[in-house]
Amino acid sequence: MHKCLILNIFILCSFSTQGATLQKTLFLMGSYLNLNAEAQKQQQLDEFYKSIGDELNFYERKISSWNPSSDVSRLNESSMEWIKVDNLVLKTIQKADECSVMTDQHFEPGLGSLVEMWGFRNEFSIPKKDDLKNRVHEIKLAQIEKRKNEIRKNSKVWKFDEGGIAKGFAIDLIKEKAQKFKIKNLRVFFSGQIYESDEQEVLIPSPINKKQIILSLKIKERSISTTNNFNQSYFKNGKRYGHIINPQTGMLYLADNSSLSVVHKSAALADCLSTGIFSLSKNKKIFKEWVLKHPEIDFMNLEVVKNKILITSSCGLSQKMKVLSPQIEIKNNCL
Repeated sequence: MHKCLILNIFILCSFSTQGATLQKTLFLMGSYLNLNAEAQKQQQLDEFYKSIGDELNFYERKISSWNPSSDVSRLNESSMEWIKVDNLVLKTIQKADECSVMTDQHFEPGLGSLVEMWGFRNEFSIPKKDDLKNRVHEIKLAQIEKRKNEIRKNSKVWKFDEGGIAKGFAIDLIKEKAQKFKIKNLRVFFSGQIYESDEQEVLIPSPINKKQIILSLKIKERSISTTNNFNQSYFKNGKRYGHIINPQTGMLYLADNSSLSVVHKSAALADCLSTGIFSLSKNKKIFKEWVLKHPEIDFMNLEVVKNKILITSSCGLSQKMKVLSPQIEIKNNCL
């Protein structure tokens, strides 16, 4: 079993070696991807690494809205015309739609024009509430059609935002290649999201004191993705805004110490579900109803309440946790 320590967005791991080993760092989608793997022969690892490098670079060229010639950029600028997209892009958008349904539309794939309104990629600014309200209404009215490898939308304001799912989807691509090349002990750490093929103990630090470990959690053949609203934030007019958009209002949630983690066999779903459930968790009544309706989704919501750390988790995940601090209070949906 490997032991890993998550410090903010970094992970420190011990790694036992058997046979040939691979340890690589890639730069993809504006973030670093750390990859560890083992195999019987070095040739397997070499072929595996080349294969994933080629596919990940291809995927980024097609999915990135930062690339003006990507499939996603062409789709986002279109209206009422069929746009041919690569199958990987189509699968990503289909997975995002699945995530939207699972979170009762609290994960919205088409928020790209709201990202533009807030100036995330240029100069941060606060839009007028009425403008945000109207834009959210327009996005909800948009209709998206799919056929084979083509997509058509009837609105220019619906723009696919790959930021909440593409990194998780990339991890799933690596998993598929690992199976093909018979890779063992695969570990991927990508922008705060982890996948581990063998059993791993993840050590969770306190949001109050990063040097204090409060919780351990075991995962195997699963990905854990965490969404928080404090690592990336903006200060304006005396308030600190996080980077997560409320899909119901278009407003940003204020930055705080809360975080939402999801453990799932699909890294793509773990990625987008952590964002969607984070949004759900901000409305206590709606969140409570959703938790009761979805006992199959493993999640952990961490909040700081009066210097005490309150964790709300799924029943399945709470059974895999080990509390390491008296500061913690855990609530779960176990019957």
